[in-house]
Amino acid sequence: MIIQGTVVDQSSGALAGAAVTARDDQTGVARSTVTDSVGHYRLPVLQSGAYTIRVELSGFSVEERKSIQLIVGQQVVVDFTMKVARSQRRWKSPALRRL
Repeated sequence: MIIQGTVVDQSSGALAGAAVTARDDQTGVARSTVTDSVGHYRLPVLQSGAYTIRVELSGFSVEERKSIQLIVGQQVVVDFTMKVARSQRRWKSPALRRL
C-alpha cells in the first residue's frame, strides 16, 4: 500500500526537499520522506488504516490532510499546494518610534 503525490507552490512550481510525514491515526506510527527534484514523494509499504499526511518546508505554511483512508492493495495520490508563510514578526522603523 502506497501514499504518493506531488508538492507544488501556488504557481504550480515543484517544491524539492519538502518533508512529508504519514502518521497512522490509530497507532501513531509515522513514516517520513522528502520530495524529489520534481516535487514528487512516495511512502510505500504502509499498513491499511486512516492516515494524517503533513508537509513542511521552510518559508511555507504547514499543510495537512487528515483521515486519508488506505486499504489493502491500494495506491492513494495526495497532492499538496503550499502557500508562502506569512511572517508573524512586525518591523518598526526606528524613525517612527521617535514620533
